[in-house]
Amino acid sequence: MNEELSLKIKLERTFSDLVFKHVHSEVFINYGPEHGPMNWEAHDKAIEGMTSLDIDFVPERGLDPRLIANADHKALGSIYQNYLQLMFGSLRLSRFFSYVFFRQSEMCFGWLSIIAERLKLMTYLYYVFRDLKPLEEFEPFHILSSELYFQLEANRNQPPDVMVFYALQQAHFEQSITSLLKSLIPGTQTEIHKEFNKIHQHYGAQIEFFSTSFLKFWELKPELRPEFLKVPLPYIHYLESFVETNRLLLAIEDARPGYMQEMRSNFVKLCNDKQIPLDTRSGVLPQDLKMQPSEQKIYAVAASKHLMGYRDRIMKVIEEHGVKNDALLQDCFRKMSAHQSYRDQFNTGIYEFYMFEQKKIQWQLQDVKEYMGSVTDLSVTDRDFELFDIIKEIGYCEAATYTIGFSNLMHLGTVHPFTLWNTQQCHEELKHFHAVRWVLNHYGVQTSDLDEQYLAVANVVPTGDFFFNQYDTVMINFLGETHNIRAYLMLADSLESQPFKKVMRWIAEDEVVHKKVFGAYFNYMRSLHKNWEQECYESLMDQGLHMHQAKVSPHYYKLMKKIGMFYSKANRTSALKFLNMSMRAQYLELKALFSPDVFTVSEFDFRKKHLAAYAFDP
Repeated sequence: MNEELSLKIKLERTFSDLVFKHVHSEVFINYGPEHGPMNWEAHDKAIEGMTSLDIDFVPERGLDPRLIANADHKALGSIYQNYLQLMFGSLRLSRFFSYVFFRQSEMCFGWLSIIAERLKLMTYLYYVFRDLKPLEEFEPFHILSSELYFQLEANRNQPPDVMVFYALQQAHFEQSITSLLKSLIPGTQTEIHKEFNKIHQHYGAQIEFFSTSFLKFWELKPELRPEFLKVPLPYIHYLESFVETNRLLLAIEDARPGYMQEMRSNFVKLCNDKQIPLDTRSGVLPQDLKMQPSEQKIYAVAASKHLMGYRDRIMKVIEEHGVKNDALLQDCFRKMSAHQSYRDQFNTGIYEFYMFEQKKIQWQLQDVKEYMGSVTDLSVTDRDFELFDIIKEIGYCEAATYTIGFSNLMHLGTVHPFTLWNTQQCHEELKHFHAVRWVLNHYGVQTSDLDEQYLAVANVVPTGDFFFNQYDTVMINFLGETHNIRAYLMLADSLESQPFKKVMRWIAEDEVVHKKVFGAYFNYMRSLHKNWEQECYESLMDQGLHMHQAKVSPHYYKLMKKIGMFYSKANRTSALKFLNMSMRAQYLELKALFSPDVFTVSEFDFRKKHLAAYAFDP
């Protein structure tokens, strides 16, 4: 790896280290085996409620601006612009929540899936309104404009029930805003109204999940309740005093006087219905929610401290490396301190490709349940019992995507076109864990370690360590998906249980789509940056080939040992033969992806390097 590329990777790592320096709770608050079917119940209900709506997230046509009356045109454009900006900032901040939730498995998994769904909802709004208010007319954004909330030490490790309350309030807030947007769209736009009705239901599923999760924290940790009652809670949204939120509230008040008070009253009623105590103070007009001078000073100091710390760390990397490169330095400072264009962040080409490919084979958890409900023969052979144990470990490795998904959310706001589709991929991988969990539970075998508590113990905390840079993120996943496709299909062929065989094939079909999209993203980045392909190759040869997607999970070690033992006993193949076939496929895929003058490694040297990702001491 050349010195400039090495420096570039170290600088990117410095940025991720700053993002992931947070305090988090070490307390486990989960259901365990003794809670039986209550494990994952709220999660499954929420995911099925959202994914069963069949929302057309990539509509062919958006709103026709010519149909909007002059008065409503300005109001609608202003609310849309400010709302999209708030959603974008809120989604970026979603990764901070995980540090409180990661010890609550159901909340964690549900939260990442909801983030993926909200990214789709935000992008849907962009498709609907982009002709009404082009992104070029938006003011540029600053990463710290909303992120400053979590730069205050007092906000970094709030109690989990408070954080769930914020998530609940935000879901209700977003549901209310989309209802307002719908009311400003002419009734003649029937398709848009139809989708907005589904979106309202979508937020209803989120609200139910968050309110149930809130009360679950109190059920499992009653001492949280008296402390919660002492916390001064926001009226509308935890970012309500920030400039971007206030602009949205002003736009709403101009368009529909009294709408915010109505929103607040509805939220109070919701909390009363759900038996969540809430201070019923009145006064939610925008002027009541502006940041006071004393608060502004506190946040200004926090911003200055954060930027200075970032600058010092960047300069330290440069000095240690002994290389001066103005372009790299400027890019690093731009990431954190410069204003950025929304237009650059909403390049949705790869996302649209992902959605198009996924739609061809789309299946959801409810499809697994419906299919298994039709199965009457649940007999299991000894061979399948052994395979079930292997597949359970695969489920755990798929569940590790939770940590990867939150790690990659650091790119939201810097490389949003990547985050947009990659979060959807992580959402799909979590689905695989739950599909495996549900089928195993249905068979009544290997269920003792599928509860929430076990998964919390088994998983690892999100850090910046998983993939060192975006080059390796793309390459490791591309190679991993190539391997997984073959591994899952071979397992499916080995199963005698026809229902599980079918589900494993569904999972393999998802992996085919994921591999395609990582390849498409590689080509997209190659078209944008002249050095991307060469740098990707160098990073892959230097460190990427030593990594595997699931190596962050302790269950990856168990899986490799179990699957090796199974193949060594099988008559059809051996572990070594299978690995050889997989590496052959990986090498040929890479050779087709890269230009011949860049991809010069021999197959022998590729195998020798890449073996480290699969052969190791546990």
